[in-house]
Amino acid sequence: STGNSFTDDDDSEFQAAIESLAASEVTSGCSQDRFCPSRPVTRGEMAAFLVRVLAVT
Repeated sequence: STGNSFTDDDDSEFQAAIESLAASEVTSGCSQDRFCPSRPVTRGEMAAFLVRVLAVT
């Protein structure tokens, strides 16, 4: 079970994936309780996501 980390992803078709990424500590959203699904991802953020997913050290 991944819970509900963010208040702004409710009813999104991607909610389960978003919550899974949060539970895996790939993302922490744009604030403590928001994911900001409409905000573009920066290159730096995408690089950080990839490092976390691929466990590069």
